[in-house]
Amino acid sequence: MKNLKLDNNGFTLIETTVCFILLGILLVAAAQVIASSSEVYYYSKSLGYGVQAAQAVATEIRGELEDAVVQKLNTTADSSIPSDANGRCVYISPDKKTICFISSDGKQVCYTLKPDDLTGNSGYVLTRSAVKIYDDYFELKTGSPEPKDTKIFSPQYVGLNYKVKDIIFTVFDKNSNMPANPATQFQGAGDYPVIIMQLTVSHPQYGDYNCTEYIPLYNYYGSAASLVY
Repeated sequence: MKNLKLDNNGFTLIETTVCFILLGILLVAAAQVIASSSEVYYYSKSLGYGVQAAQAVATEIRGELEDAVVQKLNTTADSSIPSDANGRCVYISPDKKTICFISSDGKQVCYTLKPDDLTGNSGYVLTRSAVKIYDDYFELKTGSPEPKDTKIFSPQYVGLNYKVKDIIFTVFDKNSNMPANPATQFQGAGDYPVIIMQLTVSHPQYGDYNCTEYIPLYNYYGSAASLVY
């Protein structure tokens, strides 16, 4: 039988080195793809959480404002609201961080962004205070005022460990598509005011999420400009 000559030669050092270099390049490329995918995933996740947290607050405020009725604010019934809000139907503070109005059930409602002194933390906290000043026929209530209902939009309420970082209320000018001077907001019969609410929620890990809501005051159709401050 003819003997076969076996080839016992292995990889050379150069071939082994080239192999490891190529393998390292592939691993680096794979790691970059995984890292990019993770960044996209966490960005999408934070965006989704931010939308949910912002909408939890915005939906409540929008629902109450859309149903706000044309009744005047009264500082006598509720001395906690600013004095210059008296006699207005919708009041926006000069710093644009407070809005007051009369809800559809006769309550004087104020949403206010104030320093977070309640928990000793830095930053701000959004509060909602409400006291019923009108009866079922929208006549001013007499006698002792009802207890004030106060809600604090804490991170536990907003959800997902988000907290309200900032809020700004302005009035929308339909002609210029810009925030308007409320005294010149209405451009004729048939118009109703639109409130712009710019809301920022913040998360310690995911950062800030901003949203803007345009809220029409449907019950103010054709009302005079002086009703809104």
